[in-house]
Amino acid sequence: MSRKTGGDASQRGAESAALAGVAVALLASPAVALWAAPERGWWAPYLLWLLLIGAAAWLAHRRRHDD
Repeated sequence: MSRKTGGDASQRGAESAALAGVAVALLASPAVALWAAPERGWWAPYLLWLLLIGAAAWLAHRRRHDD
C-alpha cells in the first residue's frame, strides 16, 4: 500500500482555493454585471451556478480516484 504525499495534497488544496477564488470573483465583484444583465436572460445565474457546481464535483471525483 503506497501513499501519495507531498505535492498532491497541496495541489488539490490549491485547485479548490482557485475554484473558490473564481466563484467569489464571479459572484461578488463588479463581474456580476457581465452575467446578471437583464438581456442575458433569467437562466444566466443558474448556468453560472451549474458550472461552478460541476467544477466542484469534478474536482471531488478526481480527488476520490487519486486517493
